[in-house]
Amino acid sequence: MSDYGLFVDLEDGFKTFEITSKSQILTKLLSTNNHDLKKRDHSFTIPEADKYNLIIVPKVISRLYQVSRSYAVRQLRLENIRVEGNQLKCNWDYWGIYWFWGGSGGGVSDRGTFLYGEQYENVYKIDVYGYPKQATEGDYGLFIGGLGNAVEITQQSKLGYCVFRKKISISANGTYTIPGSVPSIDKSLVFIRPTNQNAVVSISRDNKNIYSNAGTDVYILVFTTDFTLLPVDYGLNIYNQKGTVSYSSNYLPFLVGANITLTQQGVTAPFARPMLQANECAEMIDRVYQNWTYCKAGGYRFQENKITIQPGRNLEWVFVDTSAIDYISYSTPSYVIDFDLYF
Repeated sequence: MSDYGLFVDLEDGFKTFEITSKSQILTKLLSTNNHDLKKRDHSFTIPEADKYNLIIVPKVISRLYQVSRSYAVRQLRLENIRVEGNQLKCNWDYWGIYWFWGGSGGGVSDRGTFLYGEQYENVYKIDVYGYPKQATEGDYGLFIGGLGNAVEITQQSKLGYCVFRKKISISANGTYTIPGSVPSIDKSLVFIRPTNQNAVVSISRDNKNIYSNAGTDVYILVFTTDFTLLPVDYGLNIYNQKGTVSYSSNYLPFLVGANITLTQQGVTAPFARPMLQANECAEMIDRVYQNWTYCKAGGYRFQENKITIQPGRNLEWVFVDTSAIDYISYSTPSYVIDFDLYF
């Protein structure tokens, strides 16, 4: 335990949480949800970008579709995700969007069809978070100074908060439903870590249901900014000028983690026990049975600090061209946090 800082014990059976001079607490600045399929390049303005060190948290950036008048399956993904000045920029991959509109000479009538959930065509999502570069003059609240870093929680803060911290159990081929009392679950970040190294765990598109192909315990954290904070009876509350709570020690803050790229070969995370930001980050093709196959959600397998993307729960039973799916590879950026900070 550090010598000074804010120490929060929620008395929920898990470890006391520390906010010290080394803590980097994240504020949600932007969430994209309308990536136009009719143009390749996209740009979104990040509010107050100059005041923050920026963190990109990809949520859904890849989907599968069938080419018009064909059973060929292709991938449409967002790539070159980056920050330039106060803009979040990205673009559709060249061949993905090319064939989505039917190739050379194609048009609206040649539009491809998503393998699963055609109504979710704008489900592509990227969040941007940040932590302050420096304290703002005139702010009041909690300031913790240290060598080379300063932490502030002020009346201006719009932090990401943990609204759900729990260890749950899922049976083989079972489902766990996150309680309806968890606020803004569809806009939240859900982090998971199963205990069974053979389990492949996936999550529904609305973040409400977690699935596993094998029996396992799963640690879950849910972070959100889209809810009204309730003051704590004892602890620390900070109010803004409108008289509403901008910080309450009743909630754990969202701390900086690390960006990783998930592949079918696996990636080693920079933490001994990482928790992964779970979402339907990729739709995947399962084994083919006489041209029929399952479109599956991207699932995750954890082996110590290595995470692999593998086919998860079944989404849709579809007819495909077997000669046109073998080339699809899955390389998906994602985000991890340190399990040992929260459990």
